[in-house]
Amino acid sequence: MNRLTKLALGTVAASSGLMVAYAPAQAALLGDTVRAEFTAAGIGTFLDETDTVVDPGTEFSLPFGSNGLELDVKNDSFDIIYDLGVTSGVGADTTWILSDLDWVDTPGIITGVTLTSGDASLISGISFTDDTITIDLLSYTVPPQAAVETWSFNIETSKETVPEPLTILGSLTALGFGGFFKRKLNKKRNLG
Repeated sequence: MNRLTKLALGTVAASSGLMVAYAPAQAALLGDTVRAEFTAAGIGTFLDETDTVVDPGTEFSLPFGSNGLELDVKNDSFDIIYDLGVTSGVGADTTWILSDLDWVDTPGIITGVTLTSGDASLISGISFTDDTITIDLLSYTVPPQAAVETWSFNIETSKETVPEPLTILGSLTALGFGGFFKRKLNKKRNLG
């Protein structure tokens, strides 16, 4: 085996090991401490708490009527659940604010929030900043066919990028090969 082949095989082997060791992780809210606030227009704030995100498990709940209202945060999404039981409705426009979203593995910012299921006609507003999401719901009345309403939302994020060691190694390898081939080409020219 010639010297160039050995160099190439060694580089591939080293690069493969680094690729596995430094594979970037997905951003996750699991384990993050987040804050939720629930207000009803003209009535006041009923919930203002912090909790650690676990899955499965509901992080925030508020007894209301015979059952309650819940906010369940997941890895990259969340659900708002109105389970009013025999109560006929909420009786006011309501707002859920989910804040202090700072992810536990890769720092990032919120770039979008999308309703993936639930009655969109009851959503009067969806807004967000880098680390906060606000969902405004219209006054909710329980439809006769169901006493539970669930809205599910996806959170889109942009992760902060950090230089990968593999990229640095690849650049150095390319420079090394370039220098090697340039010297070889110069030797051929000098001989000819």
